[in-house]
Amino acid sequence: MSRARTEDKPQYFGGDLRAHRSDAGVRLSEVDYGTARQWPRHTHWRAFFALLLRGGYDEAVGSSSLGYSPLDLGFHPESTEHRDRIAAEDTRFFLIELDESWMRRLREAGGDAALAPRMCGGRTNALALRLYRDFRSGRTLAQDSDTLVLELLAGLLPRGAGRMAPSWLATVRDALESEYPQRLTLVELARQVRLHPVYLSRAFRDHVGKSVAQCLTEARIRYAARRLADPAATLAEIALDAGFADQSHFTRVFKRETGMTPGAYRPRRKARTSEASSSGSSIAAKWPPRGISVHRTTS
Repeated sequence: MSRARTEDKPQYFGGDLRAHRSDAGVRLSEVDYGTARQWPRHTHWRAFFALLLRGGYDEAVGSSSLGYSPLDLGFHPESTEHRDRIAAEDTRFFLIELDESWMRRLREAGGDAALAPRMCGGRTNALALRLYRDFRSGRTLAQDSDTLVLELLAGLLPRGAGRMAPSWLATVRDALESEYPQRLTLVELARQVRLHPVYLSRAFRDHVGKSVAQCLTEARIRYAARRLADPAATLAEIALDAGFADQSHFTRVFKRETGMTPGAYRPRRKARTSEASSSGSSIAAKWPPRGISVHRTTS
Protein backbone atom coordinates (compact mmCIF):
# COMPACT_ATOMS: atom_id res chain seq x y z
CA MET A 1 0.00 0.00 0.00
CA SER A 2 1.45 3.36 -0.97
CA ARG A 3 2.39 5.77 1.81
CA ALA A 4 1.22 9.04 0.33
CA ARG A 5 1.48 12.15 2.47
CA THR A 6 -1.58 12.79 4.60
CA GLU A 7 -2.47 15.97 2.69
CA ASP A 8 -2.48 14.04 -0.60
CA LYS A 9 -4.99 11.44 0.54
CA PRO A 10 -8.69 11.82 -0.39
CA GLN A 11 -11.09 12.67 2.40
CA TYR A 12 -13.73 10.19 3.53
CA PHE A 13 -15.95 10.23 6.63
CA GLY A 14 -14.04 13.36 7.60
CA GLY A 15 -10.69 11.56 7.61
CA ASP A 16 -7.88 10.47 5.29
CA LEU A 17 -8.86 7.50 3.12
CA ARG A 18 -6.05 4.92 3.20
CA ALA A 19 -7.72 2.25 1.07
CA HIS A 20 -11.16 1.14 -0.06
CA ARG A 21 -12.84 -1.63 -2.01
CA SER A 22 -16.43 -2.06 -3.21
CA ASP A 23 -18.24 -5.18 -4.39
CA ALA A 24 -21.71 -6.74 -4.18
CA GLY A 25 -23.27 -3.77 -2.38
CA VAL A 26 -20.52 -3.60 0.27
CA ARG A 27 -17.96 -0.80 0.55
CA LEU A 28 -14.93 -1.47 2.78
CA SER A 29 -12.75 1.48 3.80
CA GLU A 30 -9.80 2.18 6.10
CA VAL A 31 -9.75 5.79 7.33
CA ASP A 32 -7.16 7.70 9.38
CA TYR A 33 -7.68 10.69 11.67
CA GLY A 34 -4.36 12.33 12.52
CA THR A 35 -5.76 14.81 15.05
CA ALA A 36 -8.65 14.98 17.50
CA ARG A 37 -11.72 16.67 16.05
CA GLN A 38 -15.51 16.73 16.36
CA TRP A 39 -18.55 17.17 14.12
CA PRO A 40 -22.05 18.56 14.72
CA ARG A 41 -25.14 16.39 14.21
CA HIS A 42 -25.27 14.74 10.79
CA THR A 43 -26.39 11.55 9.04
CA HIS A 44 -24.93 8.99 6.60
CA TRP A 45 -27.10 7.68 3.80
CA ARG A 46 -25.69 4.13 3.99
CA ALA A 47 -25.92 1.80 6.97
CA PHE A 48 -22.47 0.87 8.25
CA PHE A 49 -20.40 -0.96 10.87
CA ALA A 50 -17.44 0.98 12.31
CA LEU A 51 -14.52 -0.98 13.79
CA LEU A 52 -12.10 1.19 15.78
CA LEU A 53 -8.62 -0.16 15.04
CA ARG A 54 -6.73 2.29 17.25
CA GLY A 55 -7.14 5.63 19.00
CA GLY A 56 -10.32 6.91 20.64
CA TYR A 57 -13.84 7.86 19.57
CA ASP A 58 -17.19 8.71 21.11
CA GLU A 59 -20.59 9.69 19.74
CA ALA A 60 -24.04 10.77 20.85
CA VAL A 61 -27.08 9.10 19.27
CA GLY A 62 -30.33 10.53 20.56
CA SER A 63 -30.07 10.48 24.36
CA SER A 64 -27.39 7.76 24.35
CA SER A 65 -23.62 8.22 24.49
CA LEU A 66 -21.37 5.53 23.00
CA GLY A 67 -17.65 5.39 23.79
CA TYR A 68 -15.29 3.28 21.69
CA SER A 69 -12.05 1.63 22.76
CA PRO A 70 -9.71 -0.08 20.26
CA LEU A 71 -11.37 -3.06 18.51
CA ASP A 72 -14.88 -1.98 19.55
CA LEU A 73 -17.49 -2.29 16.81
CA GLY A 74 -20.58 -0.14 16.36
CA PHE A 75 -23.55 -0.41 14.00
CA HIS A 76 -25.34 2.58 12.46
CA PRO A 77 -28.54 2.12 10.40
CA GLU A 78 -28.91 4.35 7.37
CA SER A 79 -29.84 7.98 8.09
CA THR A 80 -29.00 7.69 11.81
CA GLU A 81 -28.49 11.19 13.19
CA HIS A 82 -25.50 11.40 15.49
CA ARG A 83 -22.84 13.77 16.83
CA ASP A 84 -19.33 12.38 17.09
CA ARG A 85 -15.79 13.16 18.19
CA ILE A 86 -12.35 11.73 17.44
CA ALA A 87 -10.96 11.64 20.98
CA ALA A 88 -7.29 10.85 20.29
CA GLU A 89 -4.61 11.54 17.75
CA ASP A 90 -3.64 8.79 15.28
CA THR A 91 -7.12 7.19 15.27
CA ARG A 92 -7.98 4.63 12.60
CA PHE A 93 -11.30 3.05 11.58
CA PHE A 94 -12.32 0.14 9.37
CA LEU A 95 -15.75 0.94 7.88
CA ILE A 96 -18.19 -1.59 6.40
CA GLU A 97 -20.92 0.22 4.47
CA LEU A 98 -23.96 -1.68 3.22
CA ASP A 99 -26.41 -0.73 0.52
CA GLU A 100 -30.19 -1.06 0.74
CA SER A 101 -30.27 -4.69 -0.50
CA TRP A 102 -28.41 -5.82 2.64
CA MET A 103 -30.70 -3.81 4.90
CA ARG A 104 -33.70 -5.36 3.17
CA ARG A 105 -32.35 -8.80 4.10
CA LEU A 106 -32.01 -7.68 7.72
CA ARG A 107 -35.58 -6.31 7.82
CA GLU A 108 -36.94 -9.53 6.33
CA ALA A 109 -35.19 -11.59 9.00
CA GLY A 110 -35.72 -9.47 12.10
CA GLY A 111 -37.99 -6.52 11.39
CA ASP A 112 -37.26 -2.90 12.19
CA ALA A 113 -36.25 -3.83 15.75
CA ALA A 114 -32.93 -5.07 14.36
CA LEU A 115 -32.26 -1.63 12.84
CA ALA A 116 -31.16 0.23 15.94
CA PRO A 117 -27.76 1.88 16.51
CA ARG A 118 -25.70 -0.08 19.01
CA MET A 119 -22.34 -1.40 20.14
CA CYS A 120 -21.82 -5.00 18.99
CA GLY A 121 -20.67 -8.03 21.00
CA GLY A 122 -17.52 -10.13 20.96
CA ARG A 123 -18.49 -12.65 18.27
CA THR A 124 -19.56 -9.92 15.88
CA ASN A 125 -16.31 -8.05 16.55
CA ALA A 126 -14.35 -11.18 15.63
CA LEU A 127 -16.23 -11.43 12.32
CA ALA A 128 -15.44 -7.79 11.52
CA LEU A 129 -11.75 -8.44 12.26
CA ARG A 130 -11.78 -11.42 9.88
CA LEU A 131 -13.30 -9.21 7.19
CA TYR A 132 -10.60 -6.61 7.88
CA ARG A 133 -7.87 -9.25 7.46
CA ASP A 134 -9.40 -10.21 4.09
CA PHE A 135 -9.51 -6.54 3.14
CA ARG A 136 -5.85 -5.99 4.09
CA SER A 137 -4.79 -9.06 2.12
CA GLY A 138 -6.08 -7.43 -1.06
CA ARG A 139 -8.61 -10.14 -1.85
CA THR A 140 -11.87 -9.17 -3.51
CA LEU A 141 -15.09 -10.02 -1.72
CA ALA A 142 -15.32 -13.79 -2.23
CA GLN A 143 -18.01 -16.17 -1.03
CA ASP A 144 -16.52 -16.34 2.47
CA SER A 145 -16.62 -12.54 2.75
CA ASP A 146 -20.25 -12.55 1.67
CA THR A 147 -20.93 -15.08 4.42
CA LEU A 148 -19.12 -12.87 6.95
CA VAL A 149 -21.33 -9.89 6.07
CA LEU A 150 -24.44 -12.03 6.56
CA GLU A 151 -23.03 -13.19 9.91
CA LEU A 152 -22.49 -9.57 10.92
CA LEU A 153 -26.13 -8.81 10.20
CA ALA A 154 -27.22 -11.94 12.07
CA GLY A 155 -25.47 -10.58 15.15
CA LEU A 156 -28.03 -7.75 15.18
CA LEU A 157 -30.97 -10.15 15.61
CA PRO A 158 -32.26 -11.01 19.10
CA ARG A 159 -31.18 -14.37 20.45
CA GLY A 160 -33.65 -17.21 20.57
CA ALA A 161 -34.27 -18.71 24.00
CA GLY A 162 -35.75 -21.89 25.39
CA ARG A 163 -36.02 -23.63 22.02
CA MET A 164 -35.28 -27.20 21.03
CA ALA A 165 -32.89 -27.73 18.13
CA PRO A 166 -34.91 -27.21 14.91
CA SER A 167 -35.40 -30.03 12.44
CA TRP A 168 -33.45 -28.24 9.69
CA LEU A 169 -30.28 -28.20 11.79
CA ALA A 170 -29.51 -31.84 10.95
CA THR A 171 -29.62 -31.04 7.22
CA VAL A 172 -27.23 -28.12 7.63
CA ARG A 173 -24.93 -30.19 9.84
CA ASP A 174 -24.79 -33.00 7.27
CA ALA A 175 -23.94 -30.52 4.51
CA LEU A 176 -21.15 -28.97 6.59
CA GLU A 177 -19.67 -32.41 7.23
CA SER A 178 -19.85 -33.42 3.57
CA GLU A 179 -16.82 -34.72 1.72
CA TYR A 180 -16.81 -31.91 -0.86
CA PRO A 181 -17.30 -28.39 0.60
CA GLN A 182 -16.35 -26.34 -2.49
CA ARG A 183 -19.79 -24.90 -3.26
CA LEU A 184 -21.00 -24.46 0.30
CA THR A 185 -21.98 -20.93 1.30
CA LEU A 186 -24.38 -19.56 3.87
CA VAL A 187 -26.76 -18.53 1.09
CA GLU A 188 -26.67 -22.04 -0.43
CA LEU A 189 -27.26 -23.69 2.97
CA ALA A 190 -30.22 -21.36 3.57
CA ARG A 191 -31.63 -22.23 0.15
CA GLN A 192 -31.43 -25.95 0.92
CA VAL A 193 -33.49 -25.61 4.10
CA ARG A 194 -35.71 -22.75 2.80
CA LEU A 195 -34.72 -20.21 5.44
CA HIS A 196 -33.58 -16.62 5.26
CA PRO A 197 -29.75 -16.63 5.42
CA VAL A 198 -29.61 -13.99 8.18
CA TYR A 199 -32.08 -15.96 10.31
CA LEU A 200 -30.23 -19.23 9.64
CA SER A 201 -26.94 -17.64 10.68
CA ARG A 202 -28.28 -16.41 14.02
CA ALA A 203 -30.26 -19.57 14.86
CA PHE A 204 -27.32 -21.81 13.92
CA ARG A 205 -24.98 -19.88 16.20
CA ASP A 206 -27.50 -20.02 19.06
CA HIS A 207 -27.87 -23.80 18.83
CA VAL A 208 -24.34 -24.85 17.83
CA GLY A 209 -22.25 -22.29 19.69
CA LYS A 210 -20.21 -21.13 16.70
CA SER A 211 -20.88 -19.46 13.39
CA VAL A 212 -21.61 -20.99 9.99
CA ALA A 213 -18.46 -19.27 8.68
CA GLN A 214 -16.33 -20.99 11.32
CA CYS A 215 -17.86 -24.39 10.52
CA LEU A 216 -17.35 -23.82 6.79
CA THR A 217 -13.67 -23.09 7.42
CA GLU A 218 -13.32 -26.25 9.50
CA ALA A 219 -14.99 -28.31 6.76
CA ARG A 220 -12.59 -26.94 4.16
CA ILE A 221 -9.55 -27.58 6.33
CA ARG A 222 -10.68 -31.18 6.95
CA TYR A 223 -11.12 -31.74 3.22
CA ALA A 224 -7.76 -30.15 2.40
CA ALA A 225 -5.94 -32.19 5.06
CA ARG A 226 -7.23 -35.40 3.45
CA ARG A 227 -6.31 -34.25 -0.06
CA LEU A 228 -2.77 -33.34 1.01
CA ALA A 229 -2.07 -37.07 1.41
CA ASP A 230 -2.31 -37.38 -2.39
CA PRO A 231 1.12 -36.43 -3.85
CA ALA A 232 -0.43 -35.96 -7.30
CA ALA A 233 -2.73 -33.15 -6.14
CA THR A 234 -1.26 -29.65 -6.42
CA LEU A 235 -1.85 -27.05 -3.72
CA ALA A 236 -3.70 -24.88 -6.25
CA GLU A 237 -6.07 -27.76 -7.09
CA ILE A 238 -6.70 -28.55 -3.44
CA ALA A 239 -7.36 -24.87 -2.69
CA LEU A 240 -10.02 -24.52 -5.37
CA ASP A 241 -11.63 -27.91 -4.67
CA ALA A 242 -11.90 -27.05 -0.97
CA GLY A 243 -13.62 -23.75 -1.74
CA PHE A 244 -10.79 -21.27 -1.05
CA ALA A 245 -10.41 -18.23 -3.30
CA ASP A 246 -6.90 -19.22 -4.38
CA GLN A 247 -3.72 -20.94 -3.16
CA SER A 248 -2.63 -17.88 -1.17
CA HIS A 249 -5.93 -17.76 0.68
CA PHE A 250 -5.73 -21.50 1.34
CA THR A 251 -2.18 -21.23 2.70
CA ARG A 252 -3.03 -18.33 5.01
CA VAL A 253 -6.15 -19.94 6.48
CA PHE A 254 -4.58 -23.40 6.79
CA LYS A 255 -1.61 -21.98 8.71
CA ARG A 256 -3.90 -19.90 10.94
CA GLU A 257 -6.02 -22.92 11.84
CA THR A 258 -3.37 -25.67 12.08
CA GLY A 259 -0.14 -23.81 12.89
CA MET A 260 1.68 -24.87 9.71
CA THR A 261 1.51 -24.22 5.98
CA PRO A 262 0.05 -26.87 3.63
CA GLY A 263 3.55 -27.45 2.22
CA ALA A 264 4.97 -28.11 5.68
CA TYR A 265 2.00 -30.29 6.63
CA ARG A 266 2.13 -32.44 3.50
CA PRO A 267 5.35 -34.42 4.18
CA ARG A 268 4.39 -34.76 7.83
CA ARG A 269 0.97 -36.07 6.82
CA LYS A 270 2.55 -38.52 4.37
CA ALA A 271 5.05 -39.79 6.93
CA ARG A 272 2.43 -40.22 9.61
CA THR A 273 -0.39 -41.75 7.59
CA SER A 274 0.43 -45.28 8.73
CA GLU A 275 0.76 -44.10 12.35
CA ALA A 276 -2.54 -42.25 12.22
CA SER A 277 -4.48 -45.42 11.51
CA SER A 278 -3.42 -46.81 14.86
CA SER A 279 -2.74 -43.72 16.98
CA GLY A 280 -4.91 -41.02 15.39
CA SER A 281 -1.97 -38.63 15.71
CA SER A 282 -2.27 -36.62 12.48
CA ILE A 283 -3.98 -33.26 12.20
CA ALA A 284 -6.51 -34.76 9.81
CA ALA A 285 -7.47 -37.25 12.50
CA LYS A 286 -7.48 -34.80 15.42
CA TRP A 287 -8.50 -31.39 14.09
CA PRO A 288 -11.03 -29.99 13.90
CA PRO A 289 -13.59 -32.19 15.68
CA ARG A 290 -15.75 -33.68 12.97
CA GLY A 291 -19.01 -33.71 14.86
CA ILE A 292 -20.95 -30.48 15.34
CA SER A 293 -22.44 -30.50 18.79
CA VAL A 294 -25.79 -28.84 19.41
CA HIS A 295 -26.46 -26.71 22.47
CA ARG A 296 -29.99 -26.36 23.79
CA THR A 297 -30.60 -22.77 24.77
CA THR A 298 -32.32 -22.05 28.06
CA SER A 299 -34.52 -19.20 29.07
